[in-house]
Amino acid sequence: MNDMSRALQLYLGRGRSSFPCARADRVREVFDDAMVEEISRLVKEMDGLPVDWQTHSLISATTWAEAEIRRRHPELDDEAIADLGWAFSYWHK
Repeated sequence: MNDMSRALQLYLGRGRSSFPCARADRVREVFDDAMVEEISRLVKEMDGLPVDWQTHSLISATTWAEAEIRRRHPELDDEAIADLGWAFSYWHK
């Protein structure tokens, strides 16, 4: 797991919480403010993806959103994509 994945996991709480959180304080315990800003930007970008709800179900939209973030951010590993997808699917229930 790379630093970005670890920071996303701390920020969103996947594996510790039953729903996504915005825990910048947990990220700051391990990383600097620049990482908090980067994580915040990624989360906002994921949340702001323009999903066509006329053609997507929640499952297909989550798969599409994960693929779109992976295309935009090839530096993210599978764990980071999974964290963002978990949050996306919760936000759009």
